[in-house]
Amino acid sequence: MSLNLLDRRIIASLRDKSLRRPGSGPRIAVVANCQSFGIAYAMKLLNVDATVHRFPVVLKSWFGVKTMARTLKLYDYVFFQPFGPGYVRGGSAEPILQQLKDPILLPTLIFTGFHPDQIYVHDQRQGYATINGPIGPYHSALAFFAYRAGLPVEAALRLFNREVFEAVGYFDVWNGATQALLQDGQRFSLDFREDLLRWSRRGCFMYTSIHPKPFVFFDFARQLMQKAGVPLKAVNFDDYAVDDLVRGAVYPVYPEIAEFYGIQGSYVFKGAHFSFGTGLGEFWNLREFVTDCYRTYAKYQPEQLANDRVQGWLDDAEISGFLRDAAGAEMRGRSNRDAGVRGRIGLAAEAGVG
Repeated sequence: MSLNLLDRRIIASLRDKSLRRPGSGPRIAVVANCQSFGIAYAMKLLNVDATVHRFPVVLKSWFGVKTMARTLKLYDYVFFQPFGPGYVRGGSAEPILQQLKDPILLPTLIFTGFHPDQIYVHDQRQGYATINGPIGPYHSALAFFAYRAGLPVEAALRLFNREVFEAVGYFDVWNGATQALLQDGQRFSLDFREDLLRWSRRGCFMYTSIHPKPFVFFDFARQLMQKAGVPLKAVNFDDYAVDDLVRGAVYPVYPEIAEFYGIQGSYVFKGAHFSFGTGLGEFWNLREFVTDCYRTYAKYQPEQLANDRVQGWLDDAEISGFLRDAAGAEMRGRSNRDAGVRGRIGLAAEAGVG
């Protein structure tokens, strides 16, 4: 039997007799997805006397809802990111939450402003499951469109330029992404307005649309602890920062978009899950990334893969024609057509990653 991190944490907590008696500090459980380490580490730093354990809900556990609920009852504070079925046997987060006293719910931090081209591609024959490409589940809408449109890699690469980005609305996503983040925080009684300003001053604060940088988790954890009434002390987080998510995938901020925001950008795509002991990770430039994405898509049957945004582009003759033209010719001299298409293709209201 192969146990994942969630299974091991449940077993360790059930065996830990110290959790059954009051200690010198609060006992804190953090139940969350890939963001669990960043949140738990920040909480430990904000209260070094606390016992902080993370319960990463990423892979399916061998244990059921009753066992997980019994485990979480050992803690004074349970910070809980709701999750759907498929992770814990016997149900989703709801039956677990019903057995806990005053759990503190928290959102998943998502911000799409830096990565408007990033999408998920789904396999329609496998229950719309997300498929992995060269850097995991993160794909390019423009590259996927080019593949679905039957265009070669060379043509797909011509779509990565400022004029195309402007036409498809990639410079208009920030306000929608900001509003979505703030509204999601408000649903959980959290106010990210000042935090977002502070994060933005530091440049790009996301590795992907769902992977924040460590200083984001610090402010997030501070708000959560204050909301729950957990004692905490001021500390300079940068002196102790541990970056767990940088070991995962990094989707770059395209240079044209980075220039628009006044930050450094690149077309360097980073793969996930490398070992400090045996390797330094894998990286792709734009051509390599698009080429390997094409190789991934070629393993599936035509029309098997789907993305709503890209399908909308394919179904619209004018938009599809515009992108096909852009992939096959220089953009100069077509400003009138650009303006006509831009209003229909723009993503200003699109806060999701597709």
